[in-house]
Parts: sequence; structure tokens; C-alpha cells
Amino acid sequence: MIFVPEGMGHQLPVGGQQLSATLVDAKQGWLIFRDSNYSINRDHLNERLVAAGYKAISKRMFRHYNKLHRFGYDKYLPINRLDISTLHDPLWDDKIKTQYHSDMVSVDVRLSIRDGEQVIELVGQTMQLGPSGATCVFGAEYTTILTRAVSARLVADFETVGTTISTGPKSVRVEEVGTVEDTGEIVAELSFLSYVPLTMLLDRLVLVEKTTRFTFTPSSDEASLHELVRKLYWLYQLGEAGNAISRVILDGLGVEHEFTVPTPAITKVNSNSFPFYIDLKMGSAVGGFMAACWATYQLMRYQHFAVNRARAKSEMMEKAVPILIELMKQEAGRELAVEAFKEIMKSDGLVSEILKSKVIPSLDRLTDNSSGKLALPEKDDTQAK
Repeated sequence: MIFVPEGMGHQLPVGGQQLSATLVDAKQGWLIFRDSNYSINRDHLNERLVAAGYKAISKRMFRHYNKLHRFGYDKYLPINRLDISTLHDPLWDDKIKTQYHSDMVSVDVRLSIRDGEQVIELVGQTMQLGPSGATCVFGAEYTTILTRAVSARLVADFETVGTTISTGPKSVRVEEVGTVEDTGEIVAELSFLSYVPLTMLLDRLVLVEKTTRFTFTPSSDEASLHELVRKLYWLYQLGEAGNAISRVILDGLGVEHEFTVPTPAITKVNSNSFPFYIDLKMGSAVGGFMAACWATYQLMRYQHFAVNRARAKSEMMEKAVPILIELMKQEAGRELAVEAFKEIMKSDGLVSEILKSKVIPSLDRLTDNSSGKLALPEKDDTQAK
């Protein structure tokens, strides 16, 4: 049965096909679609909507109804919420990928596109390169295969050439191509199918690494796996935030193209009993920064329970960031110019924004012991290499 709110029955003429449907219209259209046992077509659905005083729905909305049906939904869910809830990989969608820093760097690359039984090899150069993908330029002779790779969603092998790195090819998709007017060359946007550390792509010095042991104690003997997954996710975000600030400091030191900040990597997990531990290898300087931030936030939580985030950011700028700067200076063998230091420490600068949007939200979840306890070592029993 269709519910028609009072006064709506005469808002639109019968046969009107206005497509600026509101949430109310979309919900009502879904009810009609569902009650027809998902068999009504869009034209007939819109006739019934308009007759009842609602606005007609678009082709996109009708496709959305069919998607709701395929995924077994009974109640209406807006398009953006369904897109989020049905992600193939919630840790590797377009929104996540855009958060990763890409270097403006020119490196020779080889792209091997698999098309059925064929493998077509292309050679080109990067314009930008990062953990989530690359922007590359190829000769005009590759226009046809690159265009087909986009339309057919073909998988390709990507590898840098002419370097000492030998980690093997990485799987990519060609997401988009365009033509350079002056030369006819093709610019292609490539997306890695999973995260690829820059240490596997660029022939640069890697900052000193250190292994840190984290211990996890669940909230109960039969705690949900959800607890551990959440802690690991926010630990990963904290590590990425530390790496992002490290790159800002390397830029200030003028050595951003000489060093690579290592990506945190799991080296050992012991889960025989609780609490179990996780050994993470990461940049030594980033590890020191994380520990300082962690201690600052945990103390504030202990003293006040509810942490004032503005004060937390201020304390981390005063205590943790200078520690990271000093460690990075030692590793790079450079001094930081006064103006560069001021830029890093600006209250409305990039480092401040990373603390606010990444570091503090991560620490808020990591130090919340109601969903299990993740702890840093009480003493420095880890090893640097």
C-alpha cells in the first residue's frame, strides 16, 4: 500500500517526469518496487509515483533499487550508504587511495598488460609514483591497448626498470588515459591492486628501521575478532600519520628525494595465549614519535578521562614533533633552517592538521581499553637495524 501524505496528491500533474527526486520520493519508489515483487519497470513505477503526488525517479535510482534487491535489503538505503556497505575492499577504495602521498619523480617503467592469451609490453616513464599507484606517460603507439585496458578492466604487471630493486612486478589496473596535445603521447593513471611500499619502487636510502612490540589483551576470554581488527586498523593509521609528518620534515631538510620512509611491517605475531604480541618494524624515528604521542595522550586520558583534543594537539606539537624533528635531523645528517622549522611548527600548518585529523583520532581509539587493550612496551627492548 502507498502512503500519500496529506496535500501531496495534487502537487504534480499526472505524467510529469521531474527527476529531482527527494529522499521521500526515493523511499516511496522503493516501496512500490518491492511490493511489485521487484518486477515493475521504471516507466510504470514513475506513473504510480506521480499519480500519488511524488516525483519520478531517475535511471540511476532504478538501478539502485535493483542493487538493493540483489543484496537482499528489505528497507530502503540511500545510494552513498549502500556503496559504502558493499565495498569490495573497505581498506583499499578510491577514498583511501587518495590519502597516500605520491612523489613527483621520473622513473623508467615496464607495463605488461594481460589481454586473454596475449601479453602486451609497454615502456614508459612515471610522472608521479606512490604506494597506491602511478601517473605514467607512454608513446602514442600504445593508445589502442591502453584504451582497451581501461574499458575491459584489464590487469597489468608494473615494474620499475634501471634500478637495483628486484622485488618483482606489481599488479595494477589502468584507470584512465588522456592525450598530450602537443606530442600525442598518452598519460595513464595506474592503480595498484594493493598497497606497495615505496621501498619496493624507488632506489633510495631507507631511514633506519626498528622493531617495536605491541601487546594486545582482549576485553574478555571470548572477545570478538572485531576488537583486534579495530586496534590494528588504528595502529596502521597512526603509523601512516607518523610517516606523513616524517615526509614533511624531510622536505624541510631538503632531502625528500634522497630518503624513503619505511612502511610499518609485521615481522612476528604470537597468539598462543592472551595477551599476545605483535612485532612491527617501522622507521625508528616514527616509532619514537608514536611512543611520545601515545604517552602524552594516555596521560591526559588517565588524568581527565575525556581528552581535550585541542590541548592534546598543542602538547604533541610541543613534545612529540620536536622529538621526531631531532631524530630525522640525525638520520639525514642535515640541519633544519629556521624558516623551515617555523613552517613545520605552524599552528595551522600541515603537521598540525595531520595531528588533528589522523594522530589524535587514532590514539583516541587505541587508548580506549573498553574494546581491548593495546600497549607499547614499558621499556625499550626492541632492536634497530
